[in-house]
Amino acid sequence: LLAILEPGDEVIIPNPSYASYAESVRMAHGVPIFVDLHENDNWSLSIDALENARNTKTKAIIICQPNNPTGHIYQEFTIRELAEWAKSNNCFLIFDEVYKDFNYSEKPIFRLAKDSKYRGNTIYLHSFSKAFSMTGWRVGYILACRKLAQEILKIHDCLVTCAPVISQYAAMAALRYQKELVDDIMIAYRKRREIALAHFKKLNDFFECAAPDSGYFFFPKILFKNSGSKNAAIDILDKAKVNTVPGIAFGPAGEGYLRFCFGRSEEDINEAFTRLKNYFNNSL
Repeated sequence: LLAILEPGDEVIIPNPSYASYAESVRMAHGVPIFVDLHENDNWSLSIDALENARNTKTKAIIICQPNNPTGHIYQEFTIRELAEWAKSNNCFLIFDEVYKDFNYSEKPIFRLAKDSKYRGNTIYLHSFSKAFSMTGWRVGYILACRKLAQEILKIHDCLVTCAPVISQYAAMAALRYQKELVDDIMIAYRKRREIALAHFKKLNDFFECAAPDSGYFFFPKILFKNSGSKNAAIDILDKAKVNTVPGIAFGPAGEGYLRFCFGRSEEDINEAFTRLKNYFNNSL
């Protein structure tokens, strides 16, 4: 963002989406513009909504594909529409694909990287943190055209220089054994997802919940009486000792939701839902 934005440039952020996007835009002296995803249509994105938000200051759009926190995967026709829209409006299209290896659906996740037509204005962000369970090792990478990558490198060199050496060796091992690692991890996450979904079905008086197609989060709608997602999350943390993230953290369209992570052990997941059941029995 520091490499592509001038002060006052606007960046469209479909929401709900990853909480740090808006603050990253602000740190780069840009202005975040939220566009709501369509909750009733599996969190889909409308080109008409993008067009309504666009003006002469629009410089980029950030797409979380697959989405955090909803777990939604944008379909091929949506990605192609986005690419055409961005190209025709001279906007950068930034794909955050850190959850690309998490896919519980039957269809592969469509990626635009093979199409050279859009390479001049498309940037892809990747991380070793998720699929390789390397959170905290601080290894990530981008894919961009050479000219753009050189501009980004100027900023990166001043701020970071390089990833820690030990992290680079860990990343090399992850790439060498990636198929075995990812396959094993996905088996574990599929099982945890099913366990969490079964628990949510028993709490259907309190949450409206669909199983995510990707990632390791559930993003259920709050059905119980509350004074906002932030207060609901704080009350659950205080009384049940279960940590959730309020939906409002992911943009205005996230209000009324809570994000639950099923990245922990099966024992931890079961314990968390036992505490939640006790919370609802005793508090509401």
